[in-house]
Amino acid sequence: MDNAIEACVRQQGGAERFIRVYAGIHKELLYISVANSTGGELRRVGQSYLSTKGTPAHGFGLVRIDRISEKYKGFVDRQHEDGVFVTEVMLPLT
Repeated sequence: MDNAIEACVRQQGGAERFIRVYAGIHKELLYISVANSTGGELRRVGQSYLSTKGTPAHGFGLVRIDRISEKYKGFVDRQHEDGVFVTEVMLPLT
């Protein structure tokens, strides 16, 4: 959520700023989706997104999500296109 909020704050221009959050249970999985508007280009190395904040104190949020998902045998998917960044997480409930 912090990343989504900060991306909206940094967004330049007249484009609409938004954050959409959905959480629910689907077939014994906790499903969480966070979509937010973004400004500028996102940085990637392979399948990993890198922080665009430019300070050493940032850039750990996505890694933490990945580690939690791995620990609980979940799934993470991230996508971006046309000024929108989406993170989806699925964690087993059993």
